Amino acid sequence: MGQNASKSSYKQLIAQPIAELNSLFPIKEQSNSDVKWRDFSFESTKGFTLHSPHIIEDFFSERDAQFNTDVWDDPAKIEAKALNLRAFTQRFQKLTPALMAIQKHQPSEFFERWLPWTEAALKKIYVKVREEDQEQGPEHTKDVYQALRSASMMIVGRTVCAKFKGDTLREIEVALEGLDTVYARLAYGGARGRFNWLPSSDVKQATQYLKDLEAHIRPIIRDQIGGGQEGDDLLSRWIQTKGSDGRSLKEDQIINEAIAFLSMAYTSLPKLLFGAIINVTVGYQDDFLSELSKETSAVVKLMTAPPIFDDKTPPPVTPHNDEAWKTLPIHNAVVLESLRLYPPNWLAQYKIKKGKFPLLSASEDPGKGELPKAEEGQHIWLSPWGFHHSSYFQKPKRFWPQRWMGNLESQLPLHVFSPFGFSGKPSLSEIYCKEIATRFLMVWFARYTAVNIPDRISWELSLCLRPSTPVSWLHKRDYLKKTST
Repeated sequence: MGQNASKSSYKQLIAQPIAELNSLFPIKEQSNSDVKWRDFSFESTKGFTLHSPHIIEDFFSERDAQFNTDVWDDPAKIEAKALNLRAFTQRFQKLTPALMAIQKHQPSEFFERWLPWTEAALKKIYVKVREEDQEQGPEHTKDVYQALRSASMMIVGRTVCAKFKGDTLREIEVALEGLDTVYARLAYGGARGRFNWLPSSDVKQATQYLKDLEAHIRPIIRDQIGGGQEGDDLLSRWIQTKGSDGRSLKEDQIINEAIAFLSMAYTSLPKLLFGAIINVTVGYQDDFLSELSKETSAVVKLMTAPPIFDDKTPPPVTPHNDEAWKTLPIHNAVVLESLRLYPPNWLAQYKIKKGKFPLLSASEDPGKGELPKAEEGQHIWLSPWGFHHSSYFQKPKRFWPQRWMGNLESQLPLHVFSPFGFSGKPSLSEIYCKEIATRFLMVWFARYTAVNIPDRISWELSLCLRPSTPVSWLHKRDYLKKTST
């Protein structure tokens, strides 16, 4: 089959979801939102080939899967590549009269009708592309893979934007609009102001950004997570307590680190939502494809589940509820597995230019008394969910949320990288920030209120976004010891 004919057939397969998406979320209904859709067409999308069957390229920064670029050595390029909500809105097509005439469907019908079709269509395209790869080579399939990614981005982008229209959407975008200009730099400097590698002008800009972002994001946290009157929210109550070492927690430290962690959680959102869908294009193993339907359904339920206020709501995960401790809800497990496979894109790989620092690794024995150190010139991972493809996990490249639903203490690696520093010492506000990020994520993209969050701070729930300290330090036994003293 020739290239033009192949491209035409792929375009026909993709046309149905594009039409349904456009009919479900037409541009004219977005007039009250500050989200601006830009032209999208099959021919105009820039394609690039997958370099590995198990690694999905970064859809937005355009770095290849082997990281053979200098993007991460240049702050200006980091700035240009960072991911934010507006990245979703740059490839959408203005509706034509023909598309406008298509019958509209209710949002509740959309997932039921579109997702099952997507699974079948992507699998069909995947098989066809693999066959043609053998005949014509990988260069022929660039635009096909890009079309698949574009279709997945549309379902995510428009779904997310549709959930937050008007004032709420504007608040969220304003609070996070600096992600593409400053926050990628902050991630390299550390969430606590380690800007020694940046020019002084950038340090000033980054510091001001944190202050500006705090003014916007704190009321959102209080309104959607903490609740209550001023001074009576979760943040204020936590500030009035002391850290595990007895020192008082400073409000500025908590705010800055909470903002940092929320920003990281936010930048993982797109991959979290369409990870299970797009994975069909690279799922070379039969067991992966066999699990895809169930896990896609789990993501859909996570996004569309109504609030639950009845006796059947699962009990909170607390040190006194052993049964709930043993098994996390499926939506928590989906979050965990997605973050494990898809860490924030701007914390991928970094080349050490000068100096050394401790390197925490699940594959190293921490009992030797001294952690291995990263040497100058070495390439290392700086992801807060580091070693997300670690051989520690059974079938580490498979999307399998069930791996998180057993005994977490026996499943988690001892150490993983942390956005709060790389010394291995726990940050005073780290546990709080992870809990806030967990709440924010659950409320933000699902409005799912039965999140199993107790009223008081739960050390166990910090596991929901992977601990950067030894798991035993966060285990319920240690929690009971700390609270009894």
